[in-house]
Amino acid sequence: MALISAPPSVSLSKIIPYIKGKSSRKRLQEFEHLRKRYWGQYLWARGYFAVTVGNVNAEDVQKYLANYVDI
Repeated sequence: MALISAPPSVSLSKIIPYIKGKSSRKRLQEFEHLRKRYWGQYLWARGYFAVTVGNVNAEDVQKYLANYVDI
């Protein structure tokens, strides 16, 4: 789970594929067993879940995620 911040002018549908692509590339370079297993396939699932928060500061959201979200 990640907490990201982006300006309203940037679409979430543009941000998520970018993050998935960069993190996938990094993981496949770092872990050879993943590279062999996922050769020619996608590392991440196609979908994603996102939720927005308003009128709450980032520190409070981070505390909530750290204490109450079990991943």
